[in-house]
Amino acid sequence: MPGTVDVRQTGANRSRRGDALQALVFNIKRCSFEDGPGIRTAVFLKGCPLRCTWCCNPEGQETHPELSELRRSREFFEKYMSIEELFAIIEKDLLFYRTSGGGVTFAGGEPTMHYRFVDGLVRKCREFSIHTSLIQFECPTKRTSAGSRECSRATD
Repeated sequence: MPGTVDVRQTGANRSRRGDALQALVFNIKRCSFEDGPGIRTAVFLKGCPLRCTWCCNPEGQETHPELSELRRSREFFEKYMSIEELFAIIEKDLLFYRTSGGGVTFAGGEPTMHYRFVDGLVRKCREFSIHTSLIQFECPTKRTSAGSRECSRATD
């Protein structure tokens, strides 16, 4: 799985490393056809204030790294990533985005909880004419409402 690391080795106890803004990413799905037009990279950010019983990504609800006991071993499946680290993965599929009309979709958890990070990444994507979209749930909290407005203005 892309982005699978032991976060204990990456400074996961911090949301910032130096001056780099970071977000906790729990999955990156490349070559997706389900999360918007064309061939896309879906980026799943961890953290959601809701606890919906029908949630399709319950592993993305908590705001901190969690141990998973899949594959008979205890592993972390999340990683704090900077905008630059994540964009380095996104730009690998630039040719696919351009030929298919695809791009990047931010999902979660609730991506608007990381609106500054998403906004920075969307701006970086725009520099390369990469289409962006956002799957959000409009969580009724002060933090996500502000983030929802910022992210909605920023994405295509």
